[in-house]
Parts: sequence; structure tokens; C-alpha cells
Amino acid sequence: TVRVAQTLGVETVTTISGSPLAGFLSTPLSQSELEEAMEIVVHRWQPVFDLCRSSGSRLAFEVQPGQSTHDLASAELFQRSLNDQEEIGFTFNAANLFWQGLDPVEFLQSFSSRIFHVRIQDVSLNLNGQRSLLCGHLPESDSRRGWEPRCPGHGGVDWENVIRALNTIDYQGPFSIEWADAGMDRDFGAEEALRFVQRLDFEPAQNFHDDQPFHEA
Repeated sequence: TVRVAQTLGVETVTTISGSPLAGFLSTPLSQSELEEAMEIVVHRWQPVFDLCRSSGSRLAFEVQPGQSTHDLASAELFQRSLNDQEEIGFTFNAANLFWQGLDPVEFLQSFSSRIFHVRIQDVSLNLNGQRSLLCGHLPESDSRRGWEPRCPGHGGVDWENVIRALNTIDYQGPFSIEWADAGMDRDFGAEEALRFVQRLDFEPAQNFHDDQPFHEA
């Protein structure tokens, strides 16, 4: 994939990492066990990392549960295990962090130089004491789920703060829409998501200083 991307002139390849710990999602593990698992991931991917370095490509791992990087702590461990190889970073998906109870803006601020790609997806939480955050492998749209993917703008992600944070870290890459709303028609949802992202993607202020006068409309 990296070689094809290079041929097409595509700078960044997005992917998921896999994880030796995928079956231990809620199991407490020792620091040494976590480090050993991450070393396995890095070892398996190292030939791809080396190709990225030699070809000038970048590899962006999506941060999501079930993968080697799923929250801030695992992302920090991943970076340490990589010895900060500059060509390896993250695909940021706010929904994957939000449904875990994490603040997506905190992730952007912590890994500002490693955000290589942004995926736009929303999610709603439906926790009422009877629904599980882990969802028990229930299919999407099942009323017993604790969270559901939503068309962008129809969930709980605070998109204005996310965009402001992306502007602050000077993210210059694309937005890709991941649409997976089981309760909305696909064709309608595609147009709705595109309109939402176009409204959402405002430019930061240029050359704004405290000594500038206020402008009245």
C-alpha cells in the first residue's frame, strides 16, 4: 500500500495497527506486559516503517479500541516504543475517543505534531443503567447498545472545539467522512454529512492581535 501511495503521489497512508492485547480490552495488565505487547507491534510493522522513511511517506494509525493505540496512555507508550520515528503518527477520529469518555481536544493537544489525518465521524451515548459501553457485540441500531455511530452533527462530539483545536495545532491535512449511521438513509446521510463538514471547516483568524479594534457589523 505504501508503494502504491508513493506511485500515486499520496503522502499519508492511513491504517489500523492490530494488537496482541485485543482480547484483553478491560483486563488490567502490568507495565511490562504492555511494553512487551507494544514491542511486538513495532517489530511486526518495522519493515513498513523503514519503507516509509526511505520513500518519504507517512503512516497514520487510527486511534480506536481494539488497536494498539486507543487512548492517550497507549498512544504515549506507542510513541516511546517507536523512539519517536517522525514518519509515524495518528489518524484522529473524535468519535472513537468520545464514546470512551475521553476529551478529543486533549488528544489533539497532546499529540499535535503527530496528527497526520482526520476522520469525521459522530457518536451518541445511550447509557441508562441497562446498556453497556462495550455493547456486548450487539449489532448497530440494537436498542440495547450503549453507543451508536451517527451522521456528523447528529451525535455528542463538540465539533466546534475540535475544529478550533485543529486550527490551533495548524493541521493542514484533509477531512475524510466516515459515515455509519444505521438509522439514516445512506444517500441522504452522505449529502447531510458533506454539508455539515463544509459548514464546520472554518478558517482561523489571521494576524489577530489584542491591540486591534473591535469591528461592528
